Amino acid sequence: MKWQKYELWTPTPQPIGRIEYNKLRRINPEAARRAVIEYLKSNGHNISQGAQVFGINRTVIYDFLRTEKEDNLKDRSRAPHHQPRRTPAQIEDQVIKVKCQTRYGAERLSRYLKQQEGLSLPPGQSGISSGETERRSPLLSGMRSGRRGGNLSTSMRPNPLRSYR
Repeated sequence: MKWQKYELWTPTPQPIGRIEYNKLRRINPEAARRAVIEYLKSNGHNISQGAQVFGINRTVIYDFLRTEKEDNLKDRSRAPHHQPRRTPAQIEDQVIKVKCQTRYGAERLSRYLKQQEGLSLPPGQSGISSGETERRSPLLSGMRSGRRGGNLSTSMRPNPLRSYR
């Protein structure tokens, strides 16, 4: 009689296999989150076991449950809501235009803009690196600067902004 209450208790079954959440997420992030939530519903909302099966942290599962309450399991933007120091679009366009014409790096481009265009931007101020310029401008895709690639006549031409001694 004393042990009857302990016989009614049954342990939760251990997970049989492991589901690769990261592979699911690469295919479809929303469906991967939905799969985690459906698994939790099927195993009685055992968060630890769900985290173990999918190979993710419990806090990630709690985030999924919170976003499910909001009824939005899609990826959220990681872009900042506010960028107070961002360079204005017209100046960015001007910098990209000059970059396309000259193919200069950050230092030389900054000096060129100051001397020729009247823009005083420190080398990192415009927020446009050479890689970002290539991504933003379809004209620059595949273009390289310097002697490693591109047109020899432009890469070997003397630069008027550089002093040769």
